Amino acid sequence: MEIGEKIKELRLLRGMTLEELATRLGTTKQTVSRYEKGIISIYLDRIPAIAEALGTTPSELLTLTEERCGDGLPLLSGLDAAGQPIYRDSGHTADGRVDFCLYAVGEGMTGGRICDGDLLYLCRCERYGGGELAALSVGDGVLLRRVYQDPEHRQLILKSENPRIAPTVYVGRERERVRIFGKVVAFHAHVE
Repeated sequence: MEIGEKIKELRLLRGMTLEELATRLGTTKQTVSRYEKGIISIYLDRIPAIAEALGTTPSELLTLTEERCGDGLPLLSGLDAAGQPIYRDSGHTADGRVDFCLYAVGEGMTGGRICDGDLLYLCRCERYGGGELAALSVGDGVLLRRVYQDPEHRQLILKSENPRIAPTVYVGRERERVRIFGKVVAFHAHVE
């Protein structure tokens, strides 16, 4: 079940109209409808408000059901010497919006409630720069960062969601060092 479907299911369970949920979220019913249909992505920073409006928790809202698991969705497991992604069979199925997955490593996104060991679901996207949470590489490692562009100054800004990690700014030709693989559309919390 995708997050949009889950939002619709919870909204209907609570007897809420599109307008009522939109009012609680401070948005329009058209936006809520697009969330539910998967037409637009939902940024992680919106999840707490949506969960609260629906009377649930962010992790419950983001938890993917077992129906989403199967065979075939590649797992990004690293980069080769040329900086190309290395994928291996992960045992997860693509559902049209998800192209691959990877495991979060480290504490760079703990402010967004993504922790070490969480399974991230990503889709390839043609445009980045509006604060999307993306998997990217600079050098030989894979990072998760929010991606912002400042075309006027030819800057690419990568921001962590951990206040102890400063943003990184790439200017001009330095931007070519950054390779973006996909944006995070959902995650499944790692349970010990």
